[in-house]
Amino acid sequence: MLRIAVRRHGFFYAEIRIRQQVFPVSALRKQKIRRSMLSLKRLESKMKIMGS
Repeated sequence: MLRIAVRRHGFFYAEIRIRQQVFPVSALRKQKIRRSMLSLKRLESKMKIMGS
């Protein structure tokens, strides 16, 4: 899931937003999702810095 997310993160964020609205996600799972999103953002910025 994380690997796919790195490749096309736009869809990953959209999917999570839809999932949170449609299905009641447990608090623990929300924390995990939030953490993975934060790590993705960090990865993204690192890749941008390396790319420029």
